[in-house]
Amino acid sequence: MFLQSRTRSEAGPASILWWKNAIGYLINSIAAVLGAALLEHVEDFPGLQHLSWHFFKGFGFSFIFATALGFAIQRLWRTGTGRWVWIITTSIFLVGVFGYLSRGHQSSTGYWHRAAAMWNHFTGHDCFTTLRAEDCGDLLVYTSTFVRGAAYSLGAFVAEEYFK
Repeated sequence: MFLQSRTRSEAGPASILWWKNAIGYLINSIAAVLGAALLEHVEDFPGLQHLSWHFFKGFGFSFIFATALGFAIQRLWRTGTGRWVWIITTSIFLVGVFGYLSRGHQSSTGYWHRAAAMWNHFTGHDCFTTLRAEDCGDLLVYTSTFVRGAAYSLGAFVAEEYFK
């Protein structure tokens, strides 16, 4: 198969194996985020202009296509790097969370109020109700990236573990 993983003795020196894994991880990360975004471009159906449809389209299709893409690429390349894509996308999401908190979105009313405000911000509730660029931008950049990366890793994990 194309780019099948090999044992260390078959792959060559350790430095070549390291570079192969690093490049495979980078390609898998790009495919998780950009590939799912390209695949989810589905035209709106007539009569489905409600905000809940856009929410489902954004997250539902991201999850479905990223999982399918992770599954397919893992089955095709058979590398172990696809299952670890969630690490970089979760790191990007955490950068967004810390950026949100540093912008002063903290409330003096307590922990649960801050947690609910952050949940509303990163799940799209604030975007759909206020339509502010700040709320929608964080949703598209950070949350979508996190969902796609986690789903891609899930698809790669399922392909690697159950279809060896």
